Amino acid sequence: MSEQEEFLKDRVEDEMEMSDDETGPVSKKQKVMQDAINYAKEQAELNSVREENDELKCQLEAYKNEVDLLKQEQTNSSEDVDRTVKTLQQALQGMQQQLVSTKQELKQCQLKEETRDKEKAVEDKKSQDRSDCVPSSSSVIMSEHEARLIGLISTFLHVHPFGASVDYIWSFLQRCNVTIRSSEIEDILEKLPSVFKQDHHGVGASLEKRWTFIGFD
Repeated sequence: MSEQEEFLKDRVEDEMEMSDDETGPVSKKQKVMQDAINYAKEQAELNSVREENDELKCQLEAYKNEVDLLKQEQTNSSEDVDRTVKTLQQALQGMQQQLVSTKQELKQCQLKEETRDKEKAVEDKKSQDRSDCVPSSSSVIMSEHEARLIGLISTFLHVHPFGASVDYIWSFLQRCNVTIRSSEIEDILEKLPSVFKQDHHGVGASLEKRWTFIGFD
């Protein structure tokens, strides 16, 4: 029971005592008592409504604070998402630019390689053509007369395995009706080191140069 209710109750009792002392109708006392009771009830209800109103205000303030907090969190979250999306977009754009640059570099490298391959092929073709045009060091250009002499000399030296001198070879060719000088025979023999070989026989004044046939060695 609140202080106000106690105060009203005491007042009612006092008024009832005063009424008992006085000479008055009983209904008047009852009316005063009923009015006091009704007033007390109204005050109690009013206080209850006020308390309930205060509680509702507190709840409403709490709900409002919670809504504000949620809005702030949503705003912050939205800003974070926007920043993240923007960062990803920038990263993607950078990767795309890098990819385009890499493709261009690769294309340039391929073009350079193709150009080098073409230039090398042309250079190899030129080198091959020059090689075909220039006779090799091992090849010997000779006339039909020289070819006949080589055949006769080779046949003669083949049946003389220990070799023969230039003069001996010259005398053989003379018997074959071939007109030639000894120096020419020696030039032909020296021109073909893979067919004819020169050896030295004897010592001092008896030293003699002989040619042998090595075409079958």
